[in-house]
Amino acid sequence: MLEEIAQIDDKFKVLKKDGIVRLEGCKSGIKGQLILHAEIFEVTSSLHVVEVTKVAGNTLEYSKFREQYLKPSFKEII
Repeated sequence: MLEEIAQIDDKFKVLKKDGIVRLEGCKSGIKGQLILHAEIFEVTSSLHVVEVTKVAGNTLEYSKFREQYLKPSFKEII
């Protein structure tokens, strides 16, 4: 799902390393490039927890990303 979000309008490139998905903004914003880390934890075979944190960039851009892409995606799952 995160890769699909990243490919929308080619706004992010996706890197995977050590169980962490890193989304890097393709454009530099007000406070530099927006970079997010997403870590997925398997609680049970049918329950996963996704922790998304902002590593760099503008907090307002992160809030817009969260509202526009993450919340609608997770509502579909729930």
